[in-house]
Amino acid sequence: MSSSPHSVNPLGRAPRRPSSTRRAQFNAGPRKHLGIAHVSLVVLASFASRVAAIDTTVKSIVVGATDHTCALMDDSSLMCWGSNGSGKLGVLKLPNTYVTSPVGPVNLGSGRTAKALSLGNSHTCAFLDDDTLKCWGWNNNGRLGYGDTTDRTAPDATAVVDLGSGRTAKALSLGESHTCAILDDDTIKCWGGGNYIGYGDTTQREAPDATAVVNLGSGRTAKALSLGNGHTCAILDDDTLKCWGYGGQGQLG
Repeated sequence: MSSSPHSVNPLGRAPRRPSSTRRAQFNAGPRKHLGIAHVSLVVLASFASRVAAIDTTVKSIVVGATDHTCALMDDSSLMCWGSNGSGKLGVLKLPNTYVTSPVGPVNLGSGRTAKALSLGNSHTCAFLDDDTLKCWGWNNNGRLGYGDTTDRTAPDATAVVDLGSGRTAKALSLGESHTCAILDDDTIKCWGGGNYIGYGDTTQREAPDATAVVNLGSGRTAKALSLGNGHTCAILDDDTLKCWGYGGQGQLG
């Protein structure tokens, strides 16, 4: 296990083609997991009818690590389907059920819409039109970022994730038990399970640190990041790659 960032040589192995990666993800796990390869014609037909009914189209789609999917519509609303474990779909009062048709739109708060979203194993987060961040679903380890471990079966009506004074997020990725964001100043903050959030310790953080950011090296900032179940990788401003967290299967590179 490693809890602080390490540089990676990405040239040790040729990268897989994106289509192969997506195909492997979609074919993994039980068939109720709703990757593209497993969406039935009934689900697609139902989604199409719902889209037609509200006269809108899909702008982007994001799949979770295991069993839920959400679509950002062209009116900036969110529709979700799949497993609703701990309320990660954001719309149902029965948190441990699953649905095979899109439900929504997710209520993001009065007058609020979404600009982008990211899905983890058991939680969901969205950037809103006012540049705030809201998360919902399972909150074990404090991965939702609200300073507690209380599950939320829908976005909070008013509360948002506090990224620090004057700070907003420009990119986001969700893991199994942690969440990371690239902020508007190109620094990274992570919260949730302490073994893989990059602060050099194993302390669980139930909210983003008020001032501390992940130390990427002297003068270094981040351009992109991606989270796995128990590790994190970031592309830095000098086009190098650093990873941190669990490395038991060599996943840190």
